[in-house]
Amino acid sequence: MYVDTVALASRLDGLPLAIVIAGAFMRETGTSITDYLHDYQESWSELQLQSNPERQYQQGNMLQTWMISYHEIQKRDPHAAKLLLLLAHFDNRDIWYELIKSSQHSSNAPAWLEKIISKGLAFRTGVKTLVGFSLLETTEQGGSYTMHPVVQDYTDRNVDSTQLNRLALISIGYTVLSSSDRNYAGLQQRLIPHANHVLHGNWSRENVDNEVWGALTQLGNLYSDQGKLKEAEEMYQRVLAGREKALGPDHTSTLNIVHNLGVLYSDQGKLKEAEEMYQRVLAGREKALGPDHTSTLDTVNSLSALYRNQGKLKEAEEMYQRALAGYEKALGPHHRKTSWVKKRLGRLSHMAIIRPSTDNNTYILGNIGEHNIVIAYLLGGAYGIVLAATVAMHLLSSFHSIRFGLMVGIGGGVPSSNADIRLGDIVVSQPRETSGGVI
Repeated sequence: MYVDTVALASRLDGLPLAIVIAGAFMRETGTSITDYLHDYQESWSELQLQSNPERQYQQGNMLQTWMISYHEIQKRDPHAAKLLLLLAHFDNRDIWYELIKSSQHSSNAPAWLEKIISKGLAFRTGVKTLVGFSLLETTEQGGSYTMHPVVQDYTDRNVDSTQLNRLALISIGYTVLSSSDRNYAGLQQRLIPHANHVLHGNWSRENVDNEVWGALTQLGNLYSDQGKLKEAEEMYQRVLAGREKALGPDHTSTLNIVHNLGVLYSDQGKLKEAEEMYQRVLAGREKALGPDHTSTLDTVNSLSALYRNQGKLKEAEEMYQRALAGYEKALGPHHRKTSWVKKRLGRLSHMAIIRPSTDNNTYILGNIGEHNIVIAYLLGGAYGIVLAATVAMHLLSSFHSIRFGLMVGIGGGVPSSNADIRLGDIVVSQPRETSGGVI
């Protein structure tokens, strides 16, 4: 046995992963070192022809140990063997059950996959076999699994990947949540590496159907929500080209992507391009759905916000009024969308205040709850109580409805026997009698 042990170690060239997989196989199957060495040597010619990995590992001994283990798994649990091939099409560092379960959104998911994702227990049973042969590892946090990159390379390169790529894409795309869901931010960050990995596949228009377009759209939403606006735009443009060709430029599914592009351009500050997208969507939805449909009103609402950001307050008010009337009729006066537009209209009137020509202040407008807020501040490098008083005077001349005022500033020290105020202290003053409360 000692001679065979040395011979096997020599054949594996001391490669740690090959040794681990070989050891796991012998542990799981009860195979002796002598028998394993015999199987290894017999499979040399066949296995040497089957791999061309990108990563720099010695392919012969690694591939052989992997293939010997994989063939055994095929005999013991064919579903687990197929699961391994699917998992290789995800990012290898963080794979969990709910992610794979989303493949149920595929209309042609194979029977073996439907069975293995039907329950968490069925999935864990298949994974247990793969962990036993050291082809997967459990993460320290538990609940997810990792695959060694070399195992992923060999697995990914030795099968027909078209269907598996499609299943992986659908799984990832349909795991993307709405921003209102719990654990939204954490889950989206986990999905980004998977999105990056799956998009390396060949997604020519000939290989794409409605389910794939939907998944790609969700990946665009994922990138957009994570602030990866360039990647989101590329995704939306890809989907738009496919939708236009398959469904036509005025189909509602096509218009939904155009709307997403409008939102994206607005977030990027490309307001002209955003307006073009919104105008196209508005015309299309009015024609396809009618002027009072809630989807049409959503576009009206988006245009209102865009006009506001462009400083076109008259056009913004007209759009908000149209959206408000439509939402009240379709959804009721207390619906969240109706209430949201009412608030926006209030803020718009807040922005539309006509300022005297003598008011040179710079203002920031906003709100806290139902209360409108205006902030005025001194120009950089300007200081002193006279300038501060002038800013306050101009503020009150432009905003007549102000009910409460708060002056915030940084002052020098005012040392005294009664109140030893030093630079860096925080002081809250109060107007009293003839004093305005400003030191």
